[in-house]
Amino acid sequence: MWHERRNSQRRFPDYLLEIEGKIQHGQMFQERAILVNISAGGAQFTTLYKERYYVGQPLQTTIFLPGRQEVKGGMKTMAHVIRIDENGEHSPQARVAQANISINFTEPFHLMR
Repeated sequence: MWHERRNSQRRFPDYLLEIEGKIQHGQMFQERAILVNISAGGAQFTTLYKERYYVGQPLQTTIFLPGRQEVKGGMKTMAHVIRIDENGEHSPQARVAQANISINFTEPFHLMR
């Protein structure tokens, strides 16, 4: 029997996520993605660039909150990659497999405007 190990409930928003990090060779990258799900302790997003990510990788994340154009808010925090799962879907444009990246938040969120 499967047991839930999370301490908080997952949500399934369509929030924009911005990720900044370094690939294993030290080159910086930045990517925008849509969250697949989020909880108080972590999140998951889909990427076409799975080669940029590795387990244990530190990332700076910014989650942009929905709202009006005049008020743009977000939450910024550090995270690290805990799992990389190929989800078997393919982008017709790029013809590459997508991957789901699971992250744990490692610091409290900082609100920004």
